[in-house]
Amino acid sequence: MNIGKFLPVPIAVGILAFLLMVISSQFNLLAWVAFITWGAYFLSGINTRGAVREGISFTLGIVFGILIVMIGTFLTPMTGMYAFPIAVALAGFVIVYLELVPWFDMAPGYFLGAAAFFAVGAKPDAATFIALWIPAMLGLGLGVFTGYLRAVIFKIEGTKDPLKK
Repeated sequence: MNIGKFLPVPIAVGILAFLLMVISSQFNLLAWVAFITWGAYFLSGINTRGAVREGISFTLGIVFGILIVMIGTFLTPMTGMYAFPIAVALAGFVIVYLELVPWFDMAPGYFLGAAAFFAVGAKPDAATFIALWIPAMLGLGLGVFTGYLRAVIFKIEGTKDPLKK
């Protein structure tokens, strides 16, 4: 691909990343969470169906993280040090089994959502959920918008998007 024809794409992404950082600092959002879902959009097929699947799986990944903490805490008096490994094993089993259910079949998104939940301290409450979910959906929106911009830029340039195979 011609470097000059590709140049508008990284310029657009740079501008969007700048705006994300400004918005995140103004509204106290976790920008790194937005970057996770923004990038994950491009792993989910760069289309509407992939975006919906990613939104569902990341959201439910946060919920699974909350459930892991709740189940692990509940099991601790009975199973001791095995409580959280059991809770994680159960969550992993359900997440992977969901690969058989249309629209709920994007296992990596669940793991990304759960990992983000644990990265912010694993506090199983609504405030933590919201603190993760808002920037996650912002990032997903940026992914969709970036995908749209790429399509427009490559159409104008008369070239095919190298990410669309």
